Amino acid sequence: MNINLIEMLCPICQDKQDITQLYPANFSYEDFNINTFTARRIDYGCHYRIVKCKCGMVFSTPILSEEIINKLYFDSDFTYEEEVKNIQKSYLKVLKKLFNKSLNGLSVLEFGCGNGFFLEKLLKEGIKEVKGIEPSLKAVLKANPLIKEFLLNDIIENANLKTDYFDIVCSFHTLDHVRNPLSSIKKSYDLCKKGGVSFFITHDVDALQAKILKDKSPVIDIEHIYLFNKSTLKKLLEEAGFKDIKVVDIKNYYSLNYWIKMFPFPKLLKDNIIKIIKYLKIDDLNLGIKAGNIAILGYKY
Repeated sequence: MNINLIEMLCPICQDKQDITQLYPANFSYEDFNINTFTARRIDYGCHYRIVKCKCGMVFSTPILSEEIINKLYFDSDFTYEEEVKNIQKSYLKVLKKLFNKSLNGLSVLEFGCGNGFFLEKLLKEGIKEVKGIEPSLKAVLKANPLIKEFLLNDIIENANLKTDYFDIVCSFHTLDHVRNPLSSIKKSYDLCKKGGVSFFITHDVDALQAKILKDKSPVIDIEHIYLFNKSTLKKLLEEAGFKDIKVVDIKNYYSLNYWIKMFPFPKLLKDNIIKIIKYLKIDDLNLGIKAGNIAILGYKY
């Protein structure tokens, strides 16, 4: 693999950025592999150089080229099938809270949709039409046959879709991974019909766990190019043209086993805890925790 690292700019301030370093890079080139770039995998603790702009935006720089990142995501796997029901519950609960309207008969586009598990859930909730965009071919191939025909193996910037069409455009823990989040948000705006909404969930870099754990936090990761707080994420949606923006902290639902896997315990301690909870048969206990994620919804008028 021909490695070429590219300097990044703050998506809010651009060339007027004023940055300071938070954490130096700690990766090796062996970290650039499909396992590291697979969604919701165990934290490997490696990351690019992390900087913070005066506007509050935290981001990685320099990073891999767009070509290499796209290839890594195309080849990456879908490995969290056992958590799908919990994730569906988390996302649907906050969507209903913020949207506060009936979902019956609506059209939804999700980018970064994995195997389409959330779209599958939405169809059961009365959504009339769904479309999904996912860069990982393996994830698309693992989709339920009932949903697979509605999935595109691509990225949102390349997708040839009708503009001013969808009632809801959504994405979950994807904006953190893209090279140009403002471009993705603007594309979402274009694809929404008038009166429609875009709905995103991301990590919150200002969350308590992120402040306590610092560079040991799972959000400080080589997959994450941009890290938002409520203010910076709202600024990007405003820049894209969205109005009446709502942003809230959310509760995520996962198994106890998953929570333990994601927490940055020392490996030996983590392995022993997992053995104990499996022995006690509580590893699949469903827990809802405010672990440092935010949801945002904006309207297109």
